[in-house]
Amino acid sequence: MASRGFRQRIAPQSSLPWANLKAMVNLLTSGRRWRKAETYSLARRLHKRIILLLTDGVLEPNLEDSIYAPYNTEYKFERLRSGSAERKRIEEKYRKMVSPVASRMLSESVLPQLRSERIEIFAIGLSSEVDRDFLDALTRSTSLDATEQHSFVAKSPTDLVDVFAGMLRYWSDDQVFQRISGSMGDGSTHPVYLDQYAPEARLLVLMSSDKGVPQVSTTSSTAPSQDQNLHPQLRSYLIRSGPDGWDGTLRVDGGPGLYNAVLIGSGGFQFELKGLNSRYEFGVPVEFDAVLHSTLNRSLPMGTHVLAKVLPRDRGEGARVDQDRSITNGVAHFRIEPRVPAHYLLHLTAEMNSSSAHRMLPRECVDHEFEVMPRFFALPDRLSFGTLERGASAGREIEIHYGLPLAAEVTISSAITAYSRSPYTKSSPKWPQLAPIRFQVAPGAVILKRVSIQIPRGGDWGDFQGVTSVEAAGAPPIRIRFTVHVPSVWEKTGPWILLVFCLLLAALAYLVWVLGFLSAPSGTLVPIGDSPGVVRRKVPLSSVRRSWISRWLNWRRNRIRFSELPFSDRLPKAFNAELVFYSGGLTYIAHCGADKILEIRERNGRAKRLGPNSPSYSLKKNAELRVEQFQYRYE
Repeated sequence: MASRGFRQRIAPQSSLPWANLKAMVNLLTSGRRWRKAETYSLARRLHKRIILLLTDGVLEPNLEDSIYAPYNTEYKFERLRSGSAERKRIEEKYRKMVSPVASRMLSESVLPQLRSERIEIFAIGLSSEVDRDFLDALTRSTSLDATEQHSFVAKSPTDLVDVFAGMLRYWSDDQVFQRISGSMGDGSTHPVYLDQYAPEARLLVLMSSDKGVPQVSTTSSTAPSQDQNLHPQLRSYLIRSGPDGWDGTLRVDGGPGLYNAVLIGSGGFQFELKGLNSRYEFGVPVEFDAVLHSTLNRSLPMGTHVLAKVLPRDRGEGARVDQDRSITNGVAHFRIEPRVPAHYLLHLTAEMNSSSAHRMLPRECVDHEFEVMPRFFALPDRLSFGTLERGASAGREIEIHYGLPLAAEVTISSAITAYSRSPYTKSSPKWPQLAPIRFQVAPGAVILKRVSIQIPRGGDWGDFQGVTSVEAAGAPPIRIRFTVHVPSVWEKTGPWILLVFCLLLAALAYLVWVLGFLSAPSGTLVPIGDSPGVVRRKVPLSSVRRSWISRWLNWRRNRIRFSELPFSDRLPKAFNAELVFYSGGLTYIAHCGADKILEIRERNGRAKRLGPNSPSYSLKKNAELRVEQFQYRYE
């Protein structure tokens, strides 16, 4: 996924590593082992572009990623200042704060890009505590068919083989012919059968430990072949049927532990659903056609019929609705009248009878889903106000359907539930404000209402998430989630702030160096002896006229040459010297002329001669300088 800055945590623990799944996915799709240099891909074979997401369904951003600036910097600093006992609390605090930011990036950047490239997400929740609403919203946002189910749950590692096998029906004409589960070492034997319409299939056995020993036997003429070099807890057997099909048995010895097995292969028949919608109003029948056609240029067996199982999610098998319809000219028509508003799963199975004495295995359709809306509902179920500056306002329309028998007053109110700048959600006048709405509604009415949001001029910046509640007497309240983003100065200026900060830092370092380590010229040059010249007076070096920049900001502010001093007639031609001053009273002198010798005599009698190429010399107070007949004392 094009998602930098957020990651998904794989929660369940087992002796079978959740992440070691490439071999299984490859076996279910291409029959080859994964190789780095291999150019074959699932997307090319199935003519689909997909992302297979294994997750616990909880959005957990990487708090140290720079994409979440400035939150990542604040998080790092707070962790550095805290002890080990506080770091867990700090991590949880910033995860609550950054989650709205990651959610916005996902919905505004990642998912639109996937939709534009027609890439679909299929998600598998690896936990019994999976956030199913998050997975559903994520997969529906990229689904090319709104009625297909693209999110699944594997409550244990051994469930993965069944989930993966079932997902193949979305990508090809492969079918799950048989599902087997049990305890290893209990001695039970399970029949395995493949009919003549399926030329070959693969039996996959996934065990909860590597102590299991699967035994596959057959009375048919073709023995199964086993794939090698797989995970110790995964076994794969390739089965080829003959004119009379293939009969065999499966027993798993060893243990202790559990196992799941599936028999999967090309079924020779493929389903197509026509007329199914993703939403229905309560009381409107759900009508659709199930079209079954052969992929092997064979006619459908006589007496083929389709069984539809319609199950409300989270309501148990007791609310299931079953219908059985015969196929006429390859089509079975269904009319289902759901009894309660709910989110429904639809599972279709074709039952066939062979003209020969051999039985036919059922063929399954991909799982679909639809929603029967209550008598009082609103669309859409999510609102995004986008990015709004301080002082700006925006509005979004919601469509309210009222099907209750009595007129009522409807109230629309909103509240902020998450804020990226604080883990707490106590309301503040600096947060976005949504005005409440009250209106009367009559039975059967469909009303458009505009929900408006106002960002205070001096309001807080960040990402806000909230809930808009639509309530009427005698009906459960409707919850509509909304999001809005108020940009910070950092976002609006982007990299320019960083550039300006770096320039200011460089300027500060320069000033510290110039003003802190380089000292302005100081001291006095006093003519001594019988030196030639018109004026014989002391020259205070600090009073020599220089420009303001040269005195304070120039990197040469600590240097002064004899040629800058007001006694040009008191130095020989073609001679020049430079005095260099540093903090702490350090003074150096360097010969920088093209000719002449500079003699230096200190009070302790030490003498030094400097020529044009001589290194600089540390000059002490009261040292005497002599060039030919010109003499000075540095005080």
